[in-house]
Amino acid sequence: MHLTSLRRLDVSYNKLGDPSHDAPLPDTLFGLRSLQHCTMRHNLLQSWHLPASLEHLPSLTYLDLSANQLTYIPECVTSCASLVKLLVNHNQITEIPDSLVRMPCLKVWSGVPLLLCLCPPWGWLCCVCARGPLPCAHCFVTVS
Repeated sequence: MHLTSLRRLDVSYNKLGDPSHDAPLPDTLFGLRSLQHCTMRHNLLQSWHLPASLEHLPSLTYLDLSANQLTYIPECVTSCASLVKLLVNHNQITEIPDSLVRMPCLKVWSGVPLLLCLCPPWGWLCCVCARGPLPCAHCFVTVS
């Protein structure tokens, strides 16, 4: 793939993750070092479909995985150091991973600002979405 200057990619509504296809997302897709904005909403993607190479996109600031079949946020997403906006609403995610706290640039989770929760009794800062009900992974504080 010779799309090294590609900045925006929208593969929404393409049935990515359909069981009748072998590889829902080619790993080479995430070799796009200039990619800043990636939209993959309204597909059939499951958490394990997202390739590890996703975390190696140094320019990625916007990732929309809304309306898929994600059950958790994989580490390849929470390892995206430059990600500012992560949209994962309308999935089957049941808890917010504590790794979101370690995302240095993340400002918006599923379209709303993040709130921080000081988890008792550990005293850790954890993320709780301002639009719930999703519990913190450690103290299970739920915002509804």
